[in-house]
Formats: sequence, structure tokens, C-alpha cells
Amino acid sequence: MIRAQFGLERPVGSLLATYRRRVIELSVCTPGATECLELLRAAQHQIAIVSNGSSDQQHGKIDALGLREFVDAVIVSEDLGIKKPDSRIFQAAASATGCALDGSWMVGDSPMHDIVGGSRCGSRTAWLHRGRAWTETAAEPTIRMSSLEELAPALLNADE
Repeated sequence: MIRAQFGLERPVGSLLATYRRRVIELSVCTPGATECLELLRAAQHQIAIVSNGSSDQQHGKIDALGLREFVDAVIVSEDLGIKKPDSRIFQAAASATGCALDGSWMVGDSPMHDIVGGSRCGSRTAWLHRGRAWTETAAEPTIRMSSLEELAPALLNADE
């Protein structure tokens, strides 16, 4: 249908392959992400990335952005056949880092997948709101932030 609408000649498989490659190539870090990870790493925090999505795409983006060097584990939903907010994916991250979920932090921008999912596991939560209002009723984030520059100081102060 898309091929017809835009008059594209290339086969669907070729278009999909290009799309999947370009999603990785065009990925950019959220401002402050690497600096935040460096600060948390320097403070001896264990860090895992937990991401919903296809293995190829999510691992590809993480590698293209150079994030793997800042974390102890990468958990992608397709690798496990479960996705956020399922508590088992958070438990997999905790196990991979040798940490307990109770008292951990889940940081994310999805109210349901990240904040409700993390809350259900006993994690404290930090919601990157990206200018949106909180409307979820199943849980409240521990902290709300407008940028990742706010995260490391908030987490480090919360641990004191």
C-alpha cells in the first residue's frame, strides 16, 4: 500500500531493510545521556539498559551510539521473549548486574512500560517527561525530570 501511495519501485523487502538500517544510522542519544552514565559509573552504580524492541535494531542502536561501554548489561525484550512492563525483564536486568530490584532505580520516558513496570518491581522510578503531563493512575514516579542532566544529581542525592 505504501509502495503504491508513493510510487516506489523497490521491493518491500528492500525498503524494510533500508528502513531498519537507517533507523540505526540516524539514532541520536538523548542529550546528557553519556555524561549521566559517566557520573553514575564513577559513583560505582551498576547500570543496565532494558529496552523493548527487536534485537537487531535495539542492539544496533546501542552499539552505534557507543552506550555499551557505559553499562553492565543490555536486556532487549526480543532476546527474552518478554517486554516491559513484565516484571521478569526487570528481574533479568537485576540478575545480569548482580543487584536486587528492591531499592533499584528504573529510568525511562514511558509511563506504563518504565514507571509502572519499575514500580511494580519495587524500584524507585525517574520519569523523563519530555514536556508531557503525568496522566498514569497505576503509579507515580519517584522523581520527574525534564532532562537527563537532572538524573545523576537526583539519584546520587537520593542515595545519601
